[in-house]
Amino acid sequence: MHDVDIQKTLEQLLTKARDSWSLGDGFAVVVDTRLRGKAAGKAQRVRRGHYRISLNPELLAKHPSQVTDVLCHEMAHCIVFHLWPAEPPHGKTWKTVCQHLGGSAATTHQLALRPARRSRRFRYLTDCGIECWLGPIQHRRAMAGGTYKHRRSGKPLFYSGDCRWTD
Repeated sequence: MHDVDIQKTLEQLLTKARDSWSLGDGFAVVVDTRLRGKAAGKAQRVRRGHYRISLNPELLAKHPSQVTDVLCHEMAHCIVFHLWPAEPPHGKTWKTVCQHLGGSAATTHQLALRPARRSRRFRYLTDCGIECWLGPIQHRRAMAGGTYKHRRSGKPLFYSGDCRWTD
């Protein structure tokens, strides 16, 4: 789904919301596509009556058919927070609003989205072959001359030269 399509869908949802709940011109929503991590979308209040929906660019690239549902989900959050700020985020009111907008009202998704951060792990061994993986901070300290010992055996760890990325 392209930015033009997203904007068009947003405008349709805003029109439907204004007609259904008399939100008026004081209610505004903008969309950006800079969200990172496993979340498909996120709704935020910027200031009174102004909201931002952030969409994950990976959602747009890999799951374009789900964008409208995610927009409905996040728009429902904006409407509920605007009209009924004391209501819970995924309560009955939110579910009703989300379904009215055309969303599925599911509170979570099952889309394969990568986490925002990936971490590197470095393989260390003791002299008797026990394997241990250290994070980047511990590895950097070990390379600078720090020593690490295996917790159970108490034997010193030596860098094996292997590393991997983890999610």
